[in-house]
Amino acid sequence: MHKTNSAQTTHAFICTHALLRGQQRGIKQSDREIVFSHGDREKNAGGGLYRLSISSRQMRLLLDRKIIAPSQAERCSRLTLLTDGWKIVTNYRTSRTH
Repeated sequence: MHKTNSAQTTHAFICTHALLRGQQRGIKQSDREIVFSHGDREKNAGGGLYRLSISSRQMRLLLDRKIIAPSQAERCSRLTLLTDGWKIVTNYRTSRTH
């Protein structure tokens, strides 16, 4: 993950916009934390931000190690966070898995 903070934190600051959009889209806080902590797919979004998500390979690893349950893996597989490494600016579900 593109960690810009040296504290290696797994909890991101959630912007008000991200909280509101998450509520509107039915995205759970625990799902955001999983993607922020274990996301391995990064795409530049411009303005110092990037899109963070979990690849299929990483998802299988998390399932094999029993870090997440199958139901949570299903929810997180399409979840994308827009972040700068410190805070989550917004969150949304993509139409397909990675």
